[in-house]
Amino acid sequence: MWTYGFAGWTLGTLNILTAFVGTILLGVGIDVGIHVLDRAEQERSRGGLEAIRTALGRTGEAAAIASLTTVAGFASLSLSDFRVFREFSIISSSGLLLVLTSYLLCLPVLLSLRDRVQGEKLAKARAHFPAAHSILRFSPWAFWLCTVAIFGTLTWISSARFNYDFGSLETRNLPSYQLDRDVNELLGHSQTPLTLMTRDGEEARTAAIALRQRSAEKGVESGIDRVTTSAELVPGDQEAKAAILAKLAKTLLLIEPESLEEHERKQRADLEERVAAPAFAEADLPPSVRRAFHAMDGSGEFVLVLPGISLTDGEKIRGLAEELRDIPTGVGASSPTLSATGEAMVLGPAALPRRPLPLA
Repeated sequence: MWTYGFAGWTLGTLNILTAFVGTILLGVGIDVGIHVLDRAEQERSRGGLEAIRTALGRTGEAAAIASLTTVAGFASLSLSDFRVFREFSIISSSGLLLVLTSYLLCLPVLLSLRDRVQGEKLAKARAHFPAAHSILRFSPWAFWLCTVAIFGTLTWISSARFNYDFGSLETRNLPSYQLDRDVNELLGHSQTPLTLMTRDGEEARTAAIALRQRSAEKGVESGIDRVTTSAELVPGDQEAKAAILAKLAKTLLLIEPESLEEHERKQRADLEERVAAPAFAEADLPPSVRRAFHAMDGSGEFVLVLPGISLTDGEKIRGLAEELRDIPTGVGASSPTLSATGEAMVLGPAALPRRPLPLA
């Protein structure tokens, strides 16, 4: 509670890494308590020594030094320019210090209260750790100060919020980051597509229709900008268009090049080349284009979904991930469904614990 209160006071927000610092502190910081408590239990079983003072004076001193080395290791990350590491360093290192403080102040008090309730009398012994005697002497004051501190930090815990802007974790002053954002704004959609993996062109066509229907139903709330399949890159009605091109070719034959100006002759030659273009199929697409829609061995077909939202906006990513779940690939309620793959599908479902993400 002290650590999260400190985070709310100093940083105000938690990111995708610091949100789990409590779990890390439990795993790393518990060592001190285990060693001190085990030593105290050993001394209680032998009798004749004041268990708490001895545990703090010997084992506690070694455990405190070991904890400080771990704190130094975490604190070294504060030198990083990456905001995620820097904030994690601040919270984790300060959290470990607070964990150590709680063991040195609260654990002796709790053990003393336990022994007092059980009616055990502890023999007096000289502590090797000079601060151990003072800690026990002022334990009532320490107990109430810690209690007040706990309730005080509760007010700061409520002010801590999860930072859904994943873009704030990146180094935004890089030219590549600025250019990527400018291009996305110019195009009106993200250049990082999500992928729906289907078995053939028919499944891809059905899935694309279902995605467009969902996007139309959500309207402005939809996170989908456009859906593309490889078949849609091939012009339709090529036979009808070929008849029109043939008529244009006959018309061009009636125009004598000698009667045209130089720039007009170039335009006529360019138009002749265009009207003579043969019909082409999906297999005639350039390999660089086909690779975006097919696996390396040519099997299956991908449906590309271009997001109309920023992939650094965590809250909108959650909605997009839900929108791209359970896409039907056939007709009927019992038809198989697929879910898209991509960065949004990894980040989004983590905040949607209602049901597991189905495999594509």
